[in-house]
Amino acid sequence: MIKNKLIYSVLFSSLLFACSSNDTPEDTTPPSITCVDDINVSIDAIASDAVVTYNTPVGTDNVEAVTKQTEGLASGATFPLGTTTNTFTVTDGAGNKASCSFDVIVTRNAPTADVPYFIGEAPTPDGKKWSKLENLSDEFEQADGIDRTKWHTAPKITEEGWFWEGRPPGLFIEESITVDDGKLKIEADKLPATVVQNGKSYDYTGGIVRSKEQCKVGYYYECKMRANKTFMSSTFWMMTEENACPKRTELDIQECVGEINPDAPAWVSTGKWDQIFHSNAFHRTSCANDTATRKQDAIETAKNWSDFFVYGFWWKSETELWFYFNGELAYKIDNPTTDFDIPMYYNLAVETYDWNPPQTDGKDMEGLTKDERSTQYEWIRTWKLEDE
Repeated sequence: MIKNKLIYSVLFSSLLFACSSNDTPEDTTPPSITCVDDINVSIDAIASDAVVTYNTPVGTDNVEAVTKQTEGLASGATFPLGTTTNTFTVTDGAGNKASCSFDVIVTRNAPTADVPYFIGEAPTPDGKKWSKLENLSDEFEQADGIDRTKWHTAPKITEEGWFWEGRPPGLFIEESITVDDGKLKIEADKLPATVVQNGKSYDYTGGIVRSKEQCKVGYYYECKMRANKTFMSSTFWMMTEENACPKRTELDIQECVGEINPDAPAWVSTGKWDQIFHSNAFHRTSCANDTATRKQDAIETAKNWSDFFVYGFWWKSETELWFYFNGELAYKIDNPTTDFDIPMYYNLAVETYDWNPPQTDGKDMEGLTKDERSTQYEWIRTWKLEDE
């Protein structure tokens, strides 16, 4: 009898447990979580990152839930330049989940006109500071055209006798050079018919601007430039006097094209000359200007015409040539084939190259606007080291 009672008791308890388990509803309600709005942070032109704090999202649920960050950086972390997506996921005891995301967007301010554009630690020697040389700098904000106190233009013959008509098939014309909307613009275009000048044939037009003052060893040089979108060049460079032979030097800070044409040699396309920061240190060793030695370097960038980029050059010494892209050191050309110890003039040119010839059908520039055909310089700035 006692044994039977024990059996009944066990059965009754099991039934009670089964009923209790079946009566418990399944948790199908997901938790909820809400993120903060996107956060936009502006940093100085010379900074690389920013410490950002925000209210960390915490999820809620009808029972209990745990919130974890599954993507991005925690509040109080150092966020890099650009967009960082931060995602938070909340999970309850039944495995139900919900998530939310927001972006932290860190952007740099434009370079200031008060100091050179160096990101991070500037390479300024101890006890020195950078002072702007106004006669070799221009913000291109004047309303009456190019500043003739600072710049020559070809083919205008200057008091120094400087004259260059351009490399065929690209003819330099005065009309290609304008100052508009706070920018110096040099336009590439196609002539309606071939022009023969001094026995040379021209089918396209470009232009060149040269500084009246000379650039010297020790200075820092920079420009903010957007390349044109054609097969013609966009450049920022220096050269000595024409009569400086037999030691004549040329320094190409940026030399590129906007489009690589099908007939160009393979090295032009493999070198990605339409998306490159490329520099040359030339030593022209003959008065005929037909013999030269050089050292060069380059890095791949975005399309040259896609944006305004800042190209910089520190003529640190006669044998140390340092090149900067958007405020950061890109490469050095040290110990070039000769000492770069002779003053040079700025040159800004849109010209043709024999290694990137125009298309044979003559349709290179069809469909391009004047702005797309123009190399544009937002500013040029030159700096000299002085004692603090």
